[in-house]
Amino acid sequence: WLGGATTRAMLHACRQVNSPARPSRTTAQGSRCNDRKIISPMMIERRVALATCREFAQLDEDDRLVLPALAEREIRAEPAVWDDPAVDWKAYDLVVVRSTWDYIDDRDKFLAWAGSVPWLANTAGILRWNTDKRYLRELAQAGAPVVSTEWPEPGGDVAPPGDREGVVKASLQPRPPGTRR
Repeated sequence: WLGGATTRAMLHACRQVNSPARPSRTTAQGSRCNDRKIISPMMIERRVALATCREFAQLDEDDRLVLPALAEREIRAEPAVWDDPAVDWKAYDLVVVRSTWDYIDDRDKFLAWAGSVPWLANTAGILRWNTDKRYLRELAQAGAPVVSTEWPEPGGDVAPPGDREGVVKASLQPRPPGTRR
C-alpha cells in the first residue's frame, strides 16, 4: 500500500521543499538555511512533518515505512500531532497529512489548522473538499470511475440493495452544517 504510489507522491512533494519560490536565509555562522541544518556545503537537511493524530502519535505501521526512504534522501521526516499546540509548523519545509483520523471530531478546527500551516502538501481547500465524502459524487459526475454509491440525506431513509448484490457501509463522515455525530 504505502510502498508504491504513496511513497512516490511523498517523495515528489518533498522535492518541492528546495523550490526557488521558497526564500532562504543564513545565520551569521552560515549554518542554517530555511531553518534547515546544512549537512555539507552542497546538502541541506530538509524537515518534513507527517501530520497524524494522538492515537497514532508515532505513526501507524504503514506510515513508518516511508521514513527510511526519506532518510536515504537526506529528508528528516517525523510525526507531528496536528492539534498539538506545541508543534511549530513553520519549522518544517513540508507538512504531509497522513493519519489525522480524529479530524471527524472537529472538522472546522482541522480545516482551520490546515489553513494555518505553511507548506502543506495538500491545501486546506483540497482537505475541505476531501473531508466531505460527497466529493465521490462529484468525481462520478465528472466521469471518474467510483464504486456505485448512494448518499442518503440526513434524516432520510436508507434502502437496502433489494435483490441486487451490495454492501451497506455506514459512514459517519463530516459534512457541512447540520451534521451530528
